[in-house]
Amino acid sequence: MTRLVRPAAIQPPHPYKDLSNAQMLQRSLELLDDAGKQGADIALLPELINIFMVPPEQYPQKIGAELDDLKRKTAEVAARHRMYVILPVLNPHKDHLHNSSLIFDRSGQIIGRYDKIHLTDQEYDEFPTIKAGDSFPVFDLDFGRIGIMTCADCAFPEVAEIYDLQDVDILFYPRWQSGPSEIFFEIQMRSRAIDHLIFLVSSSFGVSPNRAWKPGMLFGRSCIIGRDGTFIADAGHIEGIAIATIDLDRPQLMDVLDDVYGSDIRDVRTMRHAARRPDLYGLLTKQGMGERGPR
Repeated sequence: MTRLVRPAAIQPPHPYKDLSNAQMLQRSLELLDDAGKQGADIALLPELINIFMVPPEQYPQKIGAELDDLKRKTAEVAARHRMYVILPVLNPHKDHLHNSSLIFDRSGQIIGRYDKIHLTDQEYDEFPTIKAGDSFPVFDLDFGRIGIMTCADCAFPEVAEIYDLQDVDILFYPRWQSGPSEIFFEIQMRSRAIDHLIFLVSSSFGVSPNRAWKPGMLFGRSCIIGRDGTFIADAGHIEGIAIATIDLDRPQLMDVLDDVYGSDIRDVRTMRHAARRPDLYGLLTKQGMGERGPR
């Protein structure tokens, strides 16, 4: 059996002296449209794209009429190409703000959202009314089941574990990142995919083609990572798209015996689930354990 799906990670250019947030958003929509023309089934945009590199005094319009306009334009692209889109934004809801990822279906309708669970100190400092999410919803789309984690969520292995236990096929990961190092985050992303045998699709900001990337900048690396931790597609440091066709029904197999004893090929994910010992994992849910502070 095969269950083919074509995800895309959109990597817009980082706003700079010669590039405003509004221009970046326009370029994001152009790249999103390009992904649709390339046959994407689902496309992911970077974290908090509506307020990225915007002065705080401009937040009211960015989460008001301008956000409504961005959602409308995103819906139009989704409907035009009959693809799902994940739009991560600073999103007002009731009396709070959320770092939300909005999910548009193939007709352009919003069918769900994920609110970031692990907020950073910077988020609490900049957005006094921000509220963390409190659940890990999964979304059953026409090609399979997806989950979302946002930026700092990836630092907590429990997040991917929870999605794995809910039989998620693809984990989508919008982010901003520049430090402590590119290799730090690359290994972290690959580890989440390997640990739980889940495809991972990540999106962040790159640099525009007329700028030179150097260490310390947002490093981009929007990508699609396979269940074995290999990069299936990688946008590098410059604006662009990472897109590929993957087979959700292809298992990750390993031969647990060597040639001397014969062959014993097994599905790694099934094997790991069967070997779990949740009766011994209670320490993970105890409050106040292991809080040693900075190292």
